[in-house]
Amino acid sequence: MTLLPRARRASRVIALVTAVAGPVVPWVLPGLAGQRVQQGLVLGALALGMPHGAADTELLTRAAHGDRRRHAALLVGYAGLAAGSTAVIRRGGPWVERAVLVASAAHFSEGELACWGAVPPGAARRRTALRAVAAATTTVLLPAAVGQANRRPAEVGANAALELTTAARAAGEHSGLALLRRGSRTIAVPALVAAVAAAGLAASGDRQAARDSALLLGLDLLAQPSAAFAAYFGGWHALRHTARVVDALVAEGQLPEQRSLPRAIATLGRRSAWAAGVGLLGAGALALKDPEHASDNAFAAVLGLTVPHMTTVAAQLSVRR
Repeated sequence: MTLLPRARRASRVIALVTAVAGPVVPWVLPGLAGQRVQQGLVLGALALGMPHGAADTELLTRAAHGDRRRHAALLVGYAGLAAGSTAVIRRGGPWVERAVLVASAAHFSEGELACWGAVPPGAARRRTALRAVAAATTTVLLPAAVGQANRRPAEVGANAALELTTAARAAGEHSGLALLRRGSRTIAVPALVAAVAAAGLAASGDRQAARDSALLLGLDLLAQPSAAFAAYFGGWHALRHTARVVDALVAEGQLPEQRSLPRAIATLGRRSAWAAGVGLLGAGALALKDPEHASDNAFAAVLGLTVPHMTTVAAQLSVRR
């Protein structure tokens, strides 16, 4: 019994509820309360998503083939790569931002493509291209564009800038749709690309990929950026990835068969709890070091962990597909 189909259904519900509730949140929680909730959502999503990366320890255990020295070397290498990547990301700069964007797009796209099943041979090239474009745009490029537009409100013009003194403005964030309506060119291009890709997938009969792409597009545009990130990272990517890992380990006899998704998550969480604890302590230490930028520092730590995480996934999990 595979768990990935259940994880897909659960993640779709989470994305849909967040997208529908998104436009209401700024009016319910304006001002400082809204800012605190947004930061809490980011930190909460990072905490919920951490165990899915910590499950890499199970993949490294398998890769060591019972050799303790090799296992220890793999763990040390993993930790060193994470620490080095975090330090580089915190230093920032345009080249670092571009590299993180490309790496994130590659990793999250791989996760989406792996969850959509095989492409029929007759339409392999076209569907594969549409899937790749839709995945990269909805998971990384469009959310990044929304974040950039929020940092550069002058882009939408003087008249629109006056209109930004709304509850959404007071909360410190604007949904992608709100900025798009005010003429944000930064958001218009990736939103159009994502919409065309989703429509192309639907027209080609690739319903599963089209449905997911449309849901993520709606999430990116309707929900506040923090809520959209929390729903995607904690309730979509992490959930589906955990199901993939459990299915792979069960198929190889590394785990007993899991009857339910919550039980599988709990089982994998217990086995990799120590690694999740180390990651959370590291991210928490960076957050407490500069409370005013707590979510930024914690996010840098997670991005730093993403580098060895995506390397492990590419080297181990893709082989088990």
